[in-house]
Amino acid sequence: MNELNLHIQRLWKFTYLFLLLCFIGWVFLTSYRSIIAGLMLGTAVSTINVWYTAFKVRQFTDAVVERKKRIGLGFFTRLAISLLAVMLAIKSAHFEVVTTIIGFLIGPLAAILLGLKHSKGSLKQ
Repeated sequence: MNELNLHIQRLWKFTYLFLLLCFIGWVFLTSYRSIIAGLMLGTAVSTINVWYTAFKVRQFTDAVVERKKRIGLGFFTRLAISLLAVMLAIKSAHFEVVTTIIGFLIGPLAAILLGLKHSKGSLKQ
């Protein structure tokens, strides 16, 4: 599972960089603050959901190896976290709902792209 830990570390680094760029845009592009804030909220939530999925996959594989009772992958927990972010965006004027939902795609897309990049690098060796 060391590869999974490395992959999650790369994802966190990418997310920190992306959120930093969004924050810089939020500071300087004042007319787009609600749009950028929604994107930041969605990105943070999606990255937390990807991390939580990795945590549950680790638990699931440990349970399979030890022949323990089957453990779920936390779908309803991730759904609740995402719905909470959407409700926050709806109730607050500081977040744009559409960009919050678009931000939900950034974590999984980043995980896929980083995984593809890493797998291409390991194939060359």
